[in-house]
Formats: sequence, C-alpha cells, structure tokens
Amino acid sequence: MNPIKIGSYDSKKQFCRRLAEGYLLEPEVAPWPSLDSSSLDRLQRIPLWASLLQSQFTAAQVVNAFAQTLSDSMIKEAIALQAQHEEQHYQELVAFVKAYDLAVPTLQTVLPATNLETAFIDLGFQKCLNALLGFGFYGLAQETQAFPDELLQRFDRLLAEESRHIVFFINWFAYSQTKLGKSWNELRGISAIWQRWGDLLNLLMAFGKDDDEDNILFILFGGTNPEQLTAERFLAICLSENKRRMSLPGTAGLQPKLAPALASFGRSAWQFWPHRKANRTATSLS
Repeated sequence: MNPIKIGSYDSKKQFCRRLAEGYLLEPEVAPWPSLDSSSLDRLQRIPLWASLLQSQFTAAQVVNAFAQTLSDSMIKEAIALQAQHEEQHYQELVAFVKAYDLAVPTLQTVLPATNLETAFIDLGFQKCLNALLGFGFYGLAQETQAFPDELLQRFDRLLAEESRHIVFFINWFAYSQTKLGKSWNELRGISAIWQRWGDLLNLLMAFGKDDDEDNILFILFGGTNPEQLTAERFLAICLSENKRRMSLPGTAGLQPKLAPALASFGRSAWQFWPHRKANRTATSLS
C-alpha cells in the first residue's frame, strides 16, 4: 500500500479521524481520590499548579477561538473537538485544585489581538514540550511511588489525551504548510519553545541542588534513591516515556520530533554543563 501523501485529502481525513477515535467527553468531572496527609502535604507544596492551570485555561481559549475562524469543515470539527477536551481538562484541573485546597491566583484571559493561527501554532509546539516534561514527571512519580496509584491513573489518562493532541497538531501543521506550498519542518517551533527555555533551564538546574524544602524535585522524589535524581536521568525518563506513549493507539502518523530531539541533545550536553551533583539526604515518602 502506498503511503498517504502529506497535504492530501486522505491525510487530512486520517489525522482528523484519529483525533476523535477513542475520545469520551465526560458529562461531569469525576471526584479526585482522597489522599493521606503525607501525600496531600507533598502535593500542596508543589509550586507548579498555578502555572499548569493558567496554561490549560489559555489552551482552551486559544483552541476554541482558532476553531471558529476555520472554513474547512472537517478540520474545524476536529479542532472544535480538541477545544472541548481542552476545556474538559481545564475543568478537571479546577476540580483538582479545589479537592486538594491548592493555592492558585486569579487566572488571566490571554488571547492574541490578531493572528489566532500563529497563537495556535505556538501553543501546539509549547504543548509538545509540556507533554514531554509531563511524561517525565509522571514516569518519575510512578517509579518512586511518590503518590497513590489512583491519583497517577487520573494523570495518566490526561497525558494520554495530550499525546493525541500533539500528534494531531503535528499532522495538521504539516498538512497546512504543504497546502500553502511550503516545505514543513518543526524548526518553526523553535521560537515558541524558546519562550519556555528559561523555565526549562531552571527546572534542569534544580537537579543536583542541595536539599531545599522549596525544590520541587526534593518535594516529590527526595526520599527514594536521591542520588539518581540528575538532569540526565530525568531527560532519559522523558524520552523513554515519550517513546512508550507514542506507540499507543491514537498516536499513529507524524509525531513530534523537535522536543524529543532537544531533550536528547540536552541529555548528552548536560555532562559538560557546570552543575553540582545530587547531594540530598534521603527522607521518607511514607
């Protein structure tokens, strides 16, 4: 069988269909599981929830607004479906924040004044990076048993749906660029990812720091094999978990390559970066 040509009607039909397959819009958000006092304290000390909630709120806004500008009915329907799921993910995170009494500031409405397509493209590439990092944190949390399985299973489902979103985005991006007569590649995403570079570097520099009650890595994983909490180890888990998730149903077709390539490069280059080795004193996660 001949491969489907990028930019063809068949390629569009395929990536739009794959986005919808296996999706289930829940009529209401299921309750989040109860946590023991130790897990709850650990969760409340993680300083990422405000950023995560704002990012998801922005994603729901941008995807919904962009869908309304489209004239291609098939792509419009697919991106409108993604917008529904972005909104559902946002509502799940709102319920998550309330269930565990997590402190978050008032969210800001962030919509570009002009080009919504550019905003959607930037969001797509940023989601590719965010998903890769999310895969890594999930893999570490699962490996160290930092949280109950019931909580991790909820995030596992959200990450599975994010996997579908980023695969859809890459295929849509390739299709749209080809239809415009442009050669497509993911280097277009460098500028979008660059906007997150400072946050990513700060995250990687957190590996190898001394014990710090405000260090997210120490909060999450400081009690289990702390000597293994290196940037190289984290990036290796990101790449391994990405490979696993990109082999699951719903992720066929073109897949994100830029963020994994940067992670792979960073993993190799990190050994030459002046940073301190992990030097933590193990504390109990129980």
